[in-house]
Amino acid sequence: METRDLDARLVSLRARIRGLLALHGVGWTVGLTVPLIILACLLDWLAHLDGGVRAILLVALGTYAGWLIYRKVLLPLVVRFGDLDLAFRIEERWPGLNDRLASTVQFLAVSGDDDRHGSRALRDATVRQTLAEAESIDFREVVEPNPTRRALALALIASATALAFFVVEPGLSRLAARRLFLPFGGDQWPQLTHLRVIDTETARKVARGEAFSLGVAVAPGERMPSSARAVYRFDNGETLSQPLRAVEGGVFRGRIETVEHSFHFSVSAGDDATSIRDVFVAVVPPPTIDDLKIRLIPPAYTRLGAQLLAPGKTQVKAVE
Repeated sequence: METRDLDARLVSLRARIRGLLALHGVGWTVGLTVPLIILACLLDWLAHLDGGVRAILLVALGTYAGWLIYRKVLLPLVVRFGDLDLAFRIEERWPGLNDRLASTVQFLAVSGDDDRHGSRALRDATVRQTLAEAESIDFREVVEPNPTRRALALALIASATALAFFVVEPGLSRLAARRLFLPFGGDQWPQLTHLRVIDTETARKVARGEAFSLGVAVAPGERMPSSARAVYRFDNGETLSQPLRAVEGGVFRGRIETVEHSFHFSVSAGDDATSIRDVFVAVVPPPTIDDLKIRLIPPAYTRLGAQLLAPGKTQVKAVE
């Protein structure tokens, strides 16, 4: 093997190292970023995040992905792998070379009349011996491919998981992606729960000092949420938050024992927090009797006429 063959093999080894490092970085970048994107979409699906929160998530994901690309992909590509560094790495893999490959690389870099590394004859002998020994060695075995394989396997698993979501729920998956990558685009999750107030008449007015009962029903055919909550905001500034109890028929019930001030109430259950919002309930004075008149109408067989009692008279005579 000639010296130019050694140079070519070192160049090929350098290219292989850079290629594996690039694949290693891409694998880690995809394998770590895609699961985080999936988690962000699932969190948005569960909590219906607003645009500001989704924008923060997107910036955080972009920053993390950029850092991974810089650290795992770009930085290894700009690191210089000199021939001497490669020679040391090869000698670690094949200790039998006894530092002769590193010496050969150094000898080939000096001029022929430079005696600082020994006589020219000794250097030429070392180079010939090293080239003969290295001819049967595959330098590519220096590179350990298992870390790259593990990184690519992680990327494959992450990509397959994302693909599975798109296959099972293509519409929701596209919606989740648009909401994440276009946080202010206006896309909304389809609403699964729709609420309505029952007992409409009694829910708008209540007598002062009396109890207020609230009934909220889930639309027919929809799944009953596990919980519901009502928030009451009274005119005097007081606020009351109250969990509602579930009863049969897809109905939630709540009650305030004594009401003294008019108020607004809102109800949230499942993914519906807007159908029942700021409903006004007027608190009115309780009914009072201003004037009472009693009219007696005896049975026909008594042959007695009807009689209107005088104001204030509460005693009644009746036929036994």
